[in-house]
Amino acid sequence: MSIRTGIPARITLVTAAAATLVGTAAGAAVLGTGAAQAMPTEHDATNTVVVQNDTDSTMFLDASDNYYGSWVQAPAAQVAPHSSATISATGNGADRLSTRLDYHLSGISMAPRGDATLFVSNSDAGVTTDGTVSGGDFAVLPTVQAGGPHATVVFDIR
Repeated sequence: MSIRTGIPARITLVTAAAATLVGTAAGAAVLGTGAAQAMPTEHDATNTVVVQNDTDSTMFLDASDNYYGSWVQAPAAQVAPHSSATISATGNGADRLSTRLDYHLSGISMAPRGDATLFVSNSDAGVTTDGTVSGGDFAVLPTVQAGGPHATVVFDIR
């Protein structure tokens, strides 16, 4: 027994542990609610795009669009030579999602090398990169690594 209260110490310890557990669970529920709103669900279409810049030029983002959705990880303003950038988007409850990224490449002394449009369409019909074009002395090689509804596409710029 506790000397001060006359209540057995074991009951006090169990009660304190239960209160801590309930408080922790409530806190996790509140945190989980916020995270669920920010992250896609299993039913949302998602696009993960990896831009692999295998050139000696910096890629500069001119424009980007995420049809039917929102960015989870927005495109970076630049992709350095011989590096990569990962962009991801969610369909916000939609079962389709299209992502477009427009870049221009600059060579030595920032001389323009050309433009590239990287396009991913993710729908019930499948995942395509139709609409991807390059206008310069480099190639854009898309590879679909995972299909819908959670698409992953790597664009190798050479």
